Amino acid sequence: MNLLHVTGDSMKDILRAVALITLPAIGILLTCGEVLLRFGGYTPYYYDAYAYVPSQNPEILYELRPGFRGLYAGVPISINSQGFRGREVLIPSGNRPFRVLTIGDSITFGQGVLDDETMAEQLRTRLQGRTELPVDVVNLGVPGYNTCQELSIYRDRGVQLAHDVVLLFYYENDTEPPIFAIDNGVVVSPDVRTGFLGEIAAWARKRDVVYNLVWTRWQNLKQRFGTGRNNLQHIADKFDEKNAGWQRSKACLADLISLAKTQSVRVMVVPFPVVGFLSERPYPLDRYIRTVCEAAVTRGSECFNVVPMLQEPGLRPTVSSVEDHPSAQVYERIVKQLATLLKPNG
Repeated sequence: MNLLHVTGDSMKDILRAVALITLPAIGILLTCGEVLLRFGGYTPYYYDAYAYVPSQNPEILYELRPGFRGLYAGVPISINSQGFRGREVLIPSGNRPFRVLTIGDSITFGQGVLDDETMAEQLRTRLQGRTELPVDVVNLGVPGYNTCQELSIYRDRGVQLAHDVVLLFYYENDTEPPIFAIDNGVVVSPDVRTGFLGEIAAWARKRDVVYNLVWTRWQNLKQRFGTGRNNLQHIADKFDEKNAGWQRSKACLADLISLAKTQSVRVMVVPFPVVGFLSERPYPLDRYIRTVCEAAVTRGSECFNVVPMLQEPGLRPTVSSVEDHPSAQVYERIVKQLATLLKPNG
């Protein structure tokens, strides 16, 4: 009995000694990591829920917060007073500007790139260099939107802006339901916990760079786990005519094109490729591109296949190893051709 009693007390002493040594050591390591990352210029990566507000239209679900300024996906972004990314909508004192509306999801929004690197802003700059008319390109892109949300935002917010061209950037996940949800008046993504623990985790992602680094790499690993040939087949299957998601997306695409046509507006659909497969020849998701183009052209829209130009050498396809959205260089190549196709008269 005494031996057991002594052994138990000894074990407690050992554990206490280990704790007294290791916990301060871990604290010192974390503090050093925090200091090194901050002085090394590490930028926290997170999706700021405050960038969104619930929409009054249940079909839209959520919108960008007017006037938001802050970090989103590792870069500073600005939302104008009307709830669109970038500069204020141009209201000239003279002639109406040649105006293009870009519609889509996080790709159109420009996730991971600066305000002046988005497709909308790069296109505005190039078009303005080709004409003496005032040019305005309004970015209606919102991360997570599908085709039906894009139709609704165009109907509610875009039609009222006198415009000449609608550019719809279609992506393969447009066939799916919205990935964001509303919880107690807050827009949340599937990887974010709600409630008290969720609030603590959100705070830590913004304030603690060590935690942010670990969390970001973990999310990145989870996202990449399902990529490869299985993911390739999954994407291809979305555009089977038997898929209800594709049928719903196609119907909303048709309605958006029809609505733009009633405004005597030129419509161009751009099926955006999955950039992770651009290095493969031939492009393995060509069926997805062709299917979307056929649906668009059937309804009277133009369709622009950007895959060939993005398969030319010398292109950095993604923003970074963490952010797998297209890089500013990808947008630059596309915009260069679009500016030629959309050159205004005057």
